Amino acid sequence: MKSVLIVYDVLDGDHRPEVFKLIELLKKEGKSVYILGFHYGKKPKENQPNDTYFKQDTTFIKSPKRQVRESLPGEVDLLIDWSKAPKSPNDFLTVRIKSGLKLGIDRNLPCFDIAIKGHEFMPENVIEEVMKYIKLINK
Repeated sequence: MKSVLIVYDVLDGDHRPEVFKLIELLKKEGKSVYILGFHYGKKPKENQPNDTYFKQDTTFIKSPKRQVRESLPGEVDLLIDWSKAPKSPNDFLTVRIKSGLKLGIDRNLPCFDIAIKGHEFMPENVIEEVMKYIKLINK
């Protein structure tokens, strides 16, 4: 397992440091990590964050527009969906991206191979569990 895509969402004022901690650990393990966050806030006119899309970047059915989809790799070894909202535009990406293994955190879409309970206020437990699975798979 070499490539990992992480999709997540960001509520206003929520910086999701746990996602970036997971990214850091995956990179230490030598993984190629791609990330994409959906931000529920307004799209800034300037200084738009990299690897982030906004409500304005979705269609009327809340699917990410083509330019968002085309910014992602067509296939990865592992897809991790750490979206917090019960329904997210990331759902469309999670279903669409080809991946050998799809993992959902606090979510259970039919396309997930593994779903992990998020332990709401203990994201370090989630990170530990994700890394455990990755190490088991890489043996």
